Amino acid sequence: MKIKIIALLLSVSLGGCGYYHEKMAERYVKKAEKISLASEASSEEIDSVYEYLSKALDHKHNIPKVLEISERTAQASAAGGYMKPSEMNLELVNKYLRLNPAAWQVYLNLISAYSIKGDLINLESLITKLYSVQNKIPPEERITLKVLTAICQFNLMTWLQSEGYLSVNSGADKLLSNLNRYADYVSRAKTIKEEIKKEETSLASVEREITYAYEISMNEAFKDEKEISKILKLYELSRQDSNYLKAVKYAADGNAFLSKKEYSNARIYYKAALSNYPALINAKKQLIETDFQEAMSEALNQKNTSGLKETLYDCYQEINDMIQENSSAESAMPFVTAEKFLSEAYSLKAAILTALMTLEENSAKKERIKSQIDAALNKAIELYPKNKMAKDIFDRIRKDGR
Repeated sequence: MKIKIIALLLSVSLGGCGYYHEKMAERYVKKAEKISLASEASSEEIDSVYEYLSKALDHKHNIPKVLEISERTAQASAAGGYMKPSEMNLELVNKYLRLNPAAWQVYLNLISAYSIKGDLINLESLITKLYSVQNKIPPEERITLKVLTAICQFNLMTWLQSEGYLSVNSGADKLLSNLNRYADYVSRAKTIKEEIKKEETSLASVEREITYAYEISMNEAFKDEKEISKILKLYELSRQDSNYLKAVKYAADGNAFLSKKEYSNARIYYKAALSNYPALINAKKQLIETDFQEAMSEALNQKNTSGLKETLYDCYQEINDMIQENSSAESAMPFVTAEKFLSEAYSLKAAILTALMTLEENSAKKERIKSQIDAALNKAIELYPKNKMAKDIFDRIRKDGR
């Protein structure tokens, strides 16, 4: 009888303990939510939201509402100029994941948030975090972990390709860093994609929302296999051919000088690039752009257009010849597709012609030039619809009514 009574008391005691933690967690969540929903709150009160939410998790580990309140508070605070909650939100999310290593939906939400912002650092950190929980979850759930890791890698591939294109004008160090990272993530992404393919039957156990995100990110990352192969080919060439590597470095640094309007340095670097690797047609185009930009800058600063017309016609002839000679040639710079390269060449041609039209007095010639500008801009946008330079020229011409 005594044994039964003790067992009953233990049962009540344990049940009461669970009830206590449940109620304490609920109490802290309510206190946090009250402040979160208030029309006004001091920074101290906002900070206490995260203290309450953290205490709630100490009493009960799995409370999805905690993350909802935390995120809402961080966003509202950021909109009001108070940024500290953004850091506390991240700390709370990390704590939640430590307590709930299989909270797959939370991981997916983080991947989505980081991917939308192009937050490569946190995407890479998330991969490390996913690997760290591998031994904390049942074997049958590891396929979900692998799928989430793949989504991170696919998104990194996509963003690094975009970052790579932008870094072509940011100097050699940044360009080559992106090239090396891109090649690394392509290799990783291909490997994990093959591994998941072999476990296709296990995918049935993964939540549909996660597999859908996997399919979308994979299709986006590998939508242009030809371009991926080309970038990897140039990556290997940079490792095997020192002259090509030097040329890419010179060209990328030349682009950085050109963006700062240091025309003499830009010209020196482009010529150095071509002396090391004559097939780098990107540097040839950039040399023409350097001459054009410098001529326009001098004319603008000195208010003197004597000789400008002749220089512009020289630039026009050079870019026109280059387009005709290289209409089917491959861009030799990493991340710059053949379409992007030719689109940039056509928009440069349009820019030169636009400058010529302002100097031309003969109305018949102006009309012919206008027709050539329209053709060049249409081709530039056809080749690469996101070409900002072409769109800017088109809008300027339309605004001026020319």
